[in-house]
Amino acid sequence: MTKLETCYMCERESTSREHVPPKCFFSRSKDSLSSKDLRINLITVPSCDVHNNKKSGDDLYLLHIIAMAYKNNPEGLHLFKKRIRKTAENYPHLLKSFFAELEKAFSKNQVPLAFEVEMKRFEAGMTCMAHAIYFHHFKTKWQESIEIRSPSLRYLPEMPNYIDTENSGKVSG
Repeated sequence: MTKLETCYMCERESTSREHVPPKCFFSRSKDSLSSKDLRINLITVPSCDVHNNKKSGDDLYLLHIIAMAYKNNPEGLHLFKKRIRKTAENYPHLLKSFFAELEKAFSKNQVPLAFEVEMKRFEAGMTCMAHAIYFHHFKTKWQESIEIRSPSLRYLPEMPNYIDTENSGKVSG
């Protein structure tokens, strides 16, 4: 009797393979600056529908947050710009949910836009990736809890977060 393969995250039967990091993080040749398909030879792990197909919107959310929050190479920036455009065209409701409450932020005499990151959603995506990478490397599931730390995505209340335009452009905190 053959033992059924289970999901890297839970005990459900594996119905597919999850790409780690998610496949949407990588360009196809037609979308790549280098014209190379960056989606080949990606790591995959056995997955159930819940931890693969049903979280694809969360994978896309994670891509957008990571691409905006961290310094990126030219290929990554190019992918991000193409993905923002594609998301806006194909999933306008999803893009709107990403940036539901934009506000002005103060940074080195510039006025970039800021938005609140859904930390539970972000951390859930990062946790899935951590579990999948561990599973791929050790061929067993991680049994302990994982704490995701992403200090660059956390707002510090003592730091100014926007320009108060009603008060002569003074920085408010």
